[in-house]
Amino acid sequence: MFANIATLDHSNVKATIDPKRQLILVTYDGALSGECTRRYYDWLQKDVAPALPNIHGGIFDFTHVSTFDASNTRTILHTSYAVHRKLNLEHIPMALIASNYYQENMLRITAAMTPHADNKRIVKSYDEALAFIDGWQGHRTRR
Repeated sequence: MFANIATLDHSNVKATIDPKRQLILVTYDGALSGECTRRYYDWLQKDVAPALPNIHGGIFDFTHVSTFDASNTRTILHTSYAVHRKLNLEHIPMALIASNYYQENMLRITAAMTPHADNKRIVKSYDEALAFIDGWQGHRTRR
């Protein structure tokens, strides 16, 4: 199922699927621009969409992001709602890894601009991201 999904490999954004854990893994580097966000959303819609019902969660690593460009905020505002209308993402918990206060603040702002804010959490490590995803999925199945 996940074998046919291409890897996204752009200068400031890399994304792949972990088939064993059924996770979307995204790493950002340097300046996070609207172009990076657009490339991720394009990859999600074109390559990952058919597999979304089987995705357990997403881990987005922002620890190497040095700046959040204003174009990124504009892209999130204009693209995120359109993507969320097309794809059902509310069942996918998304852990956002930050390593400093600046990254945490920027992630809080951008997470608030996207639908389904309750399925997102800012975390400090990969292990904390996995714990959040597993806990969120466990809570969801008990509802």
